[in-house]
Amino acid sequence: MDNFAATGCSIISDAVAERIKFLSFIVFGTLMVAFLYPLTGHWIWGGGWLSKLGFHDFAGSTAVHSVGGWCALIGILLLGPRTGKIGDGKIFILDLPQCIRIRTGEEGKEAIG
Repeated sequence: MDNFAATGCSIISDAVAERIKFLSFIVFGTLMVAFLYPLTGHWIWGGGWLSKLGFHDFAGSTAVHSVGGWCALIGILLLGPRTGKIGDGKIFILDLPQCIRIRTGEEGKEAIG
């Protein structure tokens, strides 16, 4: 059960990466793991109301991924978009050909020397 809770928290960390302070993430993740995850897990696995309605959760897909995803959505709505990280404050988008050039070393050689 602890591993499932940690997985739900890792979904949050992926969503809010580079936009949240470490202490704020620890508080957000702790609240999710300590209060929200046990509550929703009980609804599904512990004979709660979803279980009584005949709901079946296969391999933790709802208890882990759905709860983690909804918490991540709340986090990114509170934080807003990732802007100002690179350049003039616009969101930096890499297209596939540019990713390939960076990966193969064709782009950025002038920066190295």
